[in-house]
Amino acid sequence: DAVVAAPGIRHFTNVPAWASSIPAGQAALAEVRVGDARQLPELLQDVAGRVDLVVTSPPYACDAGVIDKPAWRAGHPMCPRDTLNYSRDPANLGHAHGKAWGSGVAQVLVGCSCLLRPGGLLAIVTKNTRRLGRLNDLAAALEEAVASADFLPIVRCHVASMTEVGVTP
Repeated sequence: DAVVAAPGIRHFTNVPAWASSIPAGQAALAEVRVGDARQLPELLQDVAGRVDLVVTSPPYACDAGVIDKPAWRAGHPMCPRDTLNYSRDPANLGHAHGKAWGSGVAQVLVGCSCLLRPGGLLAIVTKNTRRLGRLNDLAAALEEAVASADFLPIVRCHVASMTEVGVTP
């Protein structure tokens, strides 16, 4: 799902629970819309070409879940299986693998491109993951997708996790 805030719009629809905590003065500056990010052009056609900044965090290819550190410290999985993949909906991009994931991310990037004004910025937040000791290099896959979508990369910022620098959580 995509959660989008568009400046200057004062009507809230399909508001996620966290959005109700936005202070009234700030809430008047944005509309929150929830939907499938692969349909951004349809979801936000009224602001196409006028958005200054889009921030997105694509699904981590089925490696995300609700972290339960106490259970993990007790020898159980870090994320209970029923919390994996962002949603129980099999159509959610979080369930996609390989080419289907890449195609879905490409759709999101095309949608972001349609939303941005000339000179607007796209910020992508992601991380690399490991499963069974194998690296899933999402940052590199996203860099390739961004280049294919004709975005001009400006900067890549890597923030090391505690385990990457040798600190055990």
